Amino acid sequence: MNSLNHYIFFLRTGGHCATWLARASSLRDAMLHYALEQCAGAELREDGCLLVDDGCEGQFIYEHPLACIEAEEKTWERGRGWNGWEVRQLQPQHWEAAFAEVFCSEDPSDVEDYIERCRPLLHQHYPRSRARAFVWYLKDGPLVTFYRQERQRCVPMKVLGRYHLPWEQGAQVCEWTGSYDDILAQMATEYPLP
Repeated sequence: MNSLNHYIFFLRTGGHCATWLARASSLRDAMLHYALEQCAGAELREDGCLLVDDGCEGQFIYEHPLACIEAEEKTWERGRGWNGWEVRQLQPQHWEAAFAEVFCSEDPSDVEDYIERCRPLLHQHYPRSRARAFVWYLKDGPLVTFYRQERQRCVPMKVLGRYHLPWEQGAQVCEWTGSYDDILAQMATEYPLP
């Protein structure tokens, strides 16, 4: 029998913050559960792809739950303000403690710094780009994703490039070409024990 892990999802918009809890056997399954519950009209196809309403009487097809989360949650910035979406895995010790911190969100100024450190590499491929970006935290350092999203909601997000900033001292920013499964496998979701 597979045991279920506990995950906490955190969403910050310009107007509010929200959290959700999920129980799932893996991070991938937890993200799939989140997408099915939180993304407009989300459906799971037999082939494992997600269908999500595009806001224009059509649907987007996402081949991976992380692609859906990126496009539907990480890039969601209605108007001004910064948007954050994060996930952490909670351990049994968090639930058993009389009192425990279970989440602390990323610092927006850190996110801005990571993005600006990666922008020169993006400009090697897109010299005039002012692309927006978001950050995933991998176990060995932040992964910055630059993307383009048309003003019309009906056009899917396009990833322009991903760049990794290793935590180790003196390491250089480098282009990253892994898959969505690679991101999930390396994602830092563990939260310090109480």
